[in-house]
Amino acid sequence: MHRTLSWLSPFRCRLLLVLVLVLNFLLHLYLLHKPGWLDLAGDEAQYWDWSRQLDLSYYSKGPAIAYIIRASCSIFGQTMPAIRYPAIVFATITGGCFYWLSRKLFQSDRLALGTVLLSGLVPMFAAGSSLMTIDSPFFLLWALATCLAAKAIFDDASALWPIIGLLVGIGFLTKYAMLLWLPAMLLFLLVDPASRKHLRLSRFWLATLIALLCTLPVVIWNAQHDWVTLRHVGTQTGASGESHFQPTTILLFLVGQAGIINPAVFACVIAGTIFALRVGFTKSSEPATVAKSVDSAGSFRRVEPVRQLRFLVVIGLFFFLVTSLSALRSKPQPNWPAPAYFTLLILASYFLSRELSVSKIWRTTLAIAIGLGIVMLPTVYDTTLLYPLVRWINAQSWSFKIKPARVDFAYKLRGNDQIGEYVGSYLKPGDMVFCEDYQMTSLMAFYVPGQPRTFYTGSWTGRRRWAQYDLWPDRQLDRPALFGKDALVVGDADAVLRSRFEHWQELPELPIERDGLLLRTVRLARGVSFKGMSRPAMAPAF
Repeated sequence: MHRTLSWLSPFRCRLLLVLVLVLNFLLHLYLLHKPGWLDLAGDEAQYWDWSRQLDLSYYSKGPAIAYIIRASCSIFGQTMPAIRYPAIVFATITGGCFYWLSRKLFQSDRLALGTVLLSGLVPMFAAGSSLMTIDSPFFLLWALATCLAAKAIFDDASALWPIIGLLVGIGFLTKYAMLLWLPAMLLFLLVDPASRKHLRLSRFWLATLIALLCTLPVVIWNAQHDWVTLRHVGTQTGASGESHFQPTTILLFLVGQAGIINPAVFACVIAGTIFALRVGFTKSSEPATVAKSVDSAGSFRRVEPVRQLRFLVVIGLFFFLVTSLSALRSKPQPNWPAPAYFTLLILASYFLSRELSVSKIWRTTLAIAIGLGIVMLPTVYDTTLLYPLVRWINAQSWSFKIKPARVDFAYKLRGNDQIGEYVGSYLKPGDMVFCEDYQMTSLMAFYVPGQPRTFYTGSWTGRRRWAQYDLWPDRQLDRPALFGKDALVVGDADAVLRSRFEHWQELPELPIERDGLLLRTVRLARGVSFKGMSRPAMAPAF
């Protein structure tokens, strides 16, 4: 194996890294400008709508995402590519962080390049490189903070701690889970004897203070808005106590992780994590930096970097376990543990680097990971590649048919521009646009010609949870200034909403099709002379 890779000098590894990152950047840039590619997701459109009304914070998230999108759109215009440009920049920098930290901890450019290539087999990262959600800057800030912490700890560069604190604080303004980085790091400093001295440094605690000070905009905004974010996050994570234990959800959650990570890569992550725990925490508690590893015959194999393995496994596993345990009381999203994989993938890469030359099992596992990546990644970038299979199955005389939405996880990202144009064709001067779903409300704000203000009705009928629209004074549906106006209602509308107009007219439904397959049908209606609405007596579902 060593002779096979002997041509991979440090210079060539770094050259290949640049090549991989540039090609990946150009691929995503091409996709953003490819006609008919993915429209904005509901969350992306929501964050864009926030960017039109900048504030200290927002209903469900911190303010950073809105400011990032505002900056990009100020330069490149109010367009879909402009919203997503930051995502591909962040993904490119994150790829460099994978390389830098691997190289820093294990002194191997080959291993560092392997880590970058291994991360390239992960479908979740491919999707995250294309969409401008909060996870894109969050992952980058988690990676940057971890890289600088490695520099501070292993090079005794304590001057970096205040900068690390600032990164964590800005990360919190992107996604609140960033604060979990602090207890993860504190845990490592406690369990690694050689690193405990940092706990006695004022700069480390200054970093914590800086991170906490960065939470002030969110705290101030929430104090002004009845702590809606606290209740929303509590409901989502199950911390509010309103949900019930669901042990089976953890199993489903882990199966989902294997799917979005790549099952074979996930197996490598598990193996690397177990290996790091065994080497890092079953050795002597002395502050040694290395430990001897032996093979099954008892022969000496190599010296293991104990502290580095501890560093990676503690930070990654802590975050993964916290998000996994939340599945006991809520339904976690598959992307929640994403930052954990920054260090856990490096562990997987290190584990593979020591096993590939001696273990056929792990050579086979890596080959499967590469094969699955080759199969899965093209469909992540273009899920319509699955449509011919759907058509073939549906053409058979079988008793079941497959809806495209069953196999195309991105079907809701298709046709949103078409819906906006369709709504615009019926829009008259002075008309309002109502949507029961807050994501459709955001999408129509972006895609209806002229990008008008849109109104969210779901919480007013009591059928949906609150959203940011419920907090903006100009979107309140009990405002007398809205009475008597007509509205185009996009999507479903219940009897409560229909009753709030003098007349109700159903308009032709819009079919959203791709490659001859019906993805969904969107309803449209005109409500004539709006009579206003009142908040339901029931408490809002946060």
